[in-house]
Amino acid sequence: MRILVLLAILILLTAPLASTQGVSFTVRPAVAPSGQPVIVILENKSLTTLYLYANMPPWSVYDSTNTRVYSPEDLSILMPIPPRMKLQWPWDQKDYNNRQVPAGRYQVRIYYYTASHK
Repeated sequence: MRILVLLAILILLTAPLASTQGVSFTVRPAVAPSGQPVIVILENKSLTTLYLYANMPPWSVYDSTNTRVYSPEDLSILMPIPPRMKLQWPWDQKDYNNRQVPAGRYQVRIYYYTASHK
């Protein structure tokens, strides 16, 4: 059976010293058979509002060569994520050309900043 292994990475861009405590970024399942849909999940359990950048995709998938193989459409506006909010996005394991990505290890990255560091 061919499988896809996913690793979620939180990246806080504008405030590298700010805490990511209380922010959860996961992919379920972390190990999935090729072709099985996966869910990308961002949960803000902190007391701080998070922001996803406008004119950027909310998250991206990178292969083992650090090449971006997929990201959803860019957000058209700045997106606030208040405390206790959970967002989920599906990914069908397909690339930009709508082809199934090969089995392997992938990283899913999200870029955000906190309200106190705009």
